[in-house]
Amino acid sequence: MKSLIISALLLMALLLPATAAAYDFEVDGIYYNVNGNEATVTCVEDYWNGKSYVDDVTIPETVTYDGTNYSVTAIGNDAFAFCSGLTSVTIPNSVTSIGYSAFSYCSGLTNMTIPNSITSINNCTFQGCSGLTSVTIPTSVTHIGWCAFSGCSRLTNVNIPTSVTSIEYETFRSCSSLTSVTIPISVTTIGESAFANCSGLTCVAIPNAVTYIGNAAFAGCSSIASVTIPNSVTYIGNAAFAYCSGLTNLVVESQNTTYDSRNNCNAIIETASNSLIAGCQNTVIPNSVTAIRNSAFAGCSSMTSVDIPNSVTSIGNYAFDRCSNLTSVKIGNSVTTIGNYAFWECTSMTNIAIPNSVTAIGQSAFADCSNLASVTIPNSIATISDGTFSNCTGLMSVTIPNSVTSIGERAFHDCSGMTSITIPNSVITIGDRAFFGCYGLTNLTIGNSVTHIGYETFTGCSGLSNVTIPNSVTSISYSAFEGCNGLTSLTIPNSVTNICSGAFAYCSGLTNIVVESGNTTYDSRNDCNAIIETESNTLIAGCQNTVILNSVTAIESCAFAGCSGLTSVAIPNSVSQIYREAFRNCDGLTSIIIPNSVTYIGNVAFDGCSNLKNLTIPNSVTQIDWVAFTDCNGLTDVYSFITNPSIVTSGADLFRVWLEDGDFYYSGRTLHVPHGTAEAYQADARWYPFFGQIVEDLMTGDVNSDLEVNIADINAVIDQILADNYTAIGDVNGDDEVNIADVNAVIDIILDN
Repeated sequence: MKSLIISALLLMALLLPATAAAYDFEVDGIYYNVNGNEATVTCVEDYWNGKSYVDDVTIPETVTYDGTNYSVTAIGNDAFAFCSGLTSVTIPNSVTSIGYSAFSYCSGLTNMTIPNSITSINNCTFQGCSGLTSVTIPTSVTHIGWCAFSGCSRLTNVNIPTSVTSIEYETFRSCSSLTSVTIPISVTTIGESAFANCSGLTCVAIPNAVTYIGNAAFAGCSSIASVTIPNSVTYIGNAAFAYCSGLTNLVVESQNTTYDSRNNCNAIIETASNSLIAGCQNTVIPNSVTAIRNSAFAGCSSMTSVDIPNSVTSIGNYAFDRCSNLTSVKIGNSVTTIGNYAFWECTSMTNIAIPNSVTAIGQSAFADCSNLASVTIPNSIATISDGTFSNCTGLMSVTIPNSVTSIGERAFHDCSGMTSITIPNSVITIGDRAFFGCYGLTNLTIGNSVTHIGYETFTGCSGLSNVTIPNSVTSISYSAFEGCNGLTSLTIPNSVTNICSGAFAYCSGLTNIVVESGNTTYDSRNDCNAIIETESNTLIAGCQNTVILNSVTAIESCAFAGCSGLTSVAIPNSVSQIYREAFRNCDGLTSIIIPNSVTYIGNVAFDGCSNLKNLTIPNSVTQIDWVAFTDCNGLTDVYSFITNPSIVTSGADLFRVWLEDGDFYYSGRTLHVPHGTAEAYQADARWYPFFGQIVEDLMTGDVNSDLEVNIADINAVIDQILADNYTAIGDVNGDDEVNIADVNAVIDIILDN
């Protein structure tokens, strides 16, 4: 919580310059605010419009303005913040206070002498002064605020005076050139991340007055080789020495009553709890240790092996995180819990034996162990937590025992080397993205207790050639099998009552889809090779061999998305709505005729149909959502029977082609429109920019928009009359009515032709 509060305050501090305070007067390029007979140096009011302090600035002890003398006693908050052109500042002894972030991010400032009139260096005063190489802190200073020198990446050494008693949160964080620091005997507290990421720091002497070392105090000090904890220390926070990859020697002085390094173990152990707080590459874990605390060995990249004795019962969060050269791990048979990210990014580890004593493995415990080839999960485990083995790209074999009832989100995410997995009958739930990106998976067995297949559970498992969905499954979530382009056939069992859109999108190899005949929610009527929601007559998923029946009323989102084997499709007159991404990236399609029953076309519905050459849009359409036909690079002719494009609700960029380099030229495209409508299309910015020419050549009488005038158009007019559902294109004789006269008009056109 403390870290969150401080981070929020830091953000507020950084935002302050954006609303720079007004000043009372300016003399010799320095801006001041007045308080009685005293003046405070303040920030340039117009900083964000190009004005700021530059070069060398000398602050006077007194300043005269309008006949009045003022003593300069303070430098205000953010006074010089972000003045990257500032190279030096001379501060007089009259100044007794320097405000928050006064010199923060003055990247051109190379050295600083703080006068002995100053007693406190405020929070963030020199934060981000990346050019600062030296600073002189006088003995008058008793307090150095948090983040005071954070990010001063060229600062090589600093002497903290004996007047200072505490080193605050992130005071010297990321001072990466700092090679030595003298902590005086007066200091009792070293705060959280006080010296974190000081990667050049080779040694540090912690004085015998220090009682408190905060979380991550020296984390990331990769050049420190040896640390001695004095007798005075009574508290050491989590990860205090994590990622100190060069650390070879850890010693606790013998008179310390809170911690010890028993048996010359090269570790810090909390005496009362027998918990190992911090270790290094040379640590030998004594068999009296009962717990390995959070981040104890995190970042020990030189450690190659570890033997966890039988006395240990728990391994904490991040305990061995990023021990990148760790090849051999022996876990004692008393360990019951392995914490979150415990062995994260142990990239050299090839196998791990998890004893039967373990009952809980935390989130991402073995994530990113890219060379882990095999693992046996003991039958004491009931839950495989979120991300446990995610990105273990070398994992080829894993055995899931019958004790497991749930597999968490991303549990095996991107385990691309895994070829076979058997999910036992004990498993009830499989989390979202559990096997996402396991493209090497060729054999999959799903146990008959699984009830739900989550979001993107098997997305990208392109090597999967077949899958049997057990009769226990009731719901299949969004994109559950998306991109499984090795699948050729699919059977939906009777138990399934909910299939979300896109569940089988981009399964380009699918040729056969069957819904079992006893299913009451879905069907594949008349062997149509599709999944249809029975009650709504909505086609949920199709394949390259799908026949869209004339009982279907809507084509659901992503129903045919990525169906690259689909070369032609006949959409019947029963369909009224084509939803989002319905035919997206069907790059085998060359021609589409949208029937005169369709009123709605969703966004990106035909996006990426790169070989589509001819497209027919009927006059029945009242809404086309944004980018519905984008990236149809091969499109040459669009036949729009819409007689008034201005009343059609549509989004932007309907027919745009996006290229990574350069612009697409639309001169080869022709928009064909009904007689008398070209002017309306040319006035509509949603249409005309994407066509080289607009021609009025669509035939009067082609009521069903099939580019022919025949008996079918007579029937189309009669259907409109009987349904009392008229369209402008049905008004063949142009009398603003659709009636028997229009039937006769179509007959006349046929006879004339």
